[in-house]
Amino acid sequence: MNANGGVNQQEYNYTDLTPNPTPKERGTLFYRLEIVDNNGSKTYSEIREVQIQNGGLSIYPNPAHEYIMIATDGVQQVNIINGMGQLVASQNVNSSNTKIALPILAKGIYYVKCMKSDGTVITNKLMIQ
Repeated sequence: MNANGGVNQQEYNYTDLTPNPTPKERGTLFYRLEIVDNNGSKTYSEIREVQIQNGGLSIYPNPAHEYIMIATDGVQQVNIINGMGQLVASQNVNSSNTKIALPILAKGIYYVKCMKSDGTVITNKLMIQ
């Protein structure tokens, strides 16, 4: 409650950048929020179920240097995201095998987020050396 007796409601979004799940990790994941009040009391949100699949996406070479190849059907856009969740590169694509030149990026772990024409989003981990 706020000082006026009302409830402060805020909407939060979170993108889990779990990279290309292994066959053991595919399936159902469950998420819930732990809400900690100013006085330290905790409450929990309801549990949400999420289905995880890799969607037949292949990214190579990985680790990469100058470019990556994206091999899958139906991808319309590819975004490269750094570890802080910032978009560092984006490219529209229209073929099942696409070469994407990488901008000059610091060495490290990035995430390749592919948006497919059916609305599916697939995210894989990418290492830049």
